[in-house]
Amino acid sequence: MTPTRCELVQLKTCQSTQDEAWQRVRAGTRVVAVRSESQSAGRGRQDRPWLSPSGNLFLSLGVSIEGKKERAWPFVSLLAGIAAARSLKQHGAWDEACFLKWPNDLYRKDQASHSVSKIGGILTELRKDVLLVGVGINVANAPVLVASSYTSTALASFTSQPPTASQLARTLTQELSELVLNWIDDDARLTADAISELEGNWMRPFFSMRGHVEGIGEVRSERLLGDGRLEVSTVKDPFLRQAVSSGEFRLLT
Repeated sequence: MTPTRCELVQLKTCQSTQDEAWQRVRAGTRVVAVRSESQSAGRGRQDRPWLSPSGNLFLSLGVSIEGKKERAWPFVSLLAGIAAARSLKQHGAWDEACFLKWPNDLYRKDQASHSVSKIGGILTELRKDVLLVGVGINVANAPVLVASSYTSTALASFTSQPPTASQLARTLTQELSELVLNWIDDDARLTADAISELEGNWMRPFFSMRGHVEGIGEVRSERLLGDGRLEVSTVKDPFLRQAVSSGEFRLLT
């Protein structure tokens, strides 16, 4: 296994932690994590803006993959979900109502109303020979999500003593860098271990939830396949199963 030696750089402000991590790896650092107290141009998937209110966590891991053989790089989103869930659990900020939604979001389900709220999200990018993994978690503030079918929540809303963004950043850096670096070295074994952990610990509430997948329609989440794809059943025909390899599973509540 690769020894984890990942520097954590903590900034007051920047445009984007993804860009900061990329620049530092391109300058010669093999692996680095960058956390900023604020971002002026944070972004999520599909170039959507990522709202960055003070007190929340904005962190990106940058890893040089120069000379590494081809990998199923999108799988890193699932590894980042594991790292985030583990970190929140260590700080007492993960309970049975929390879950990971395939492939890259952290949610919490309200037990009374059955509504779901977003805790955080993950963005993975491959720029030339640099792998970037961004994690945003609502620690102190729940931003208002414009033009969205769901709401957001923050750790402070359901955790009596939530960690600070700085505390969470240190734990997440350790968990995320270790998982990603070891997976790069031994992707087959770590993939199998990750699938088992996701199904057994972090995604259990997600399975059987209804959602919408573009090109398929209304579906129900069933299980993870061995390569990280999501198996779904269609609402019109529950016996018809399909594997989803990319795109978004939009929850229907």
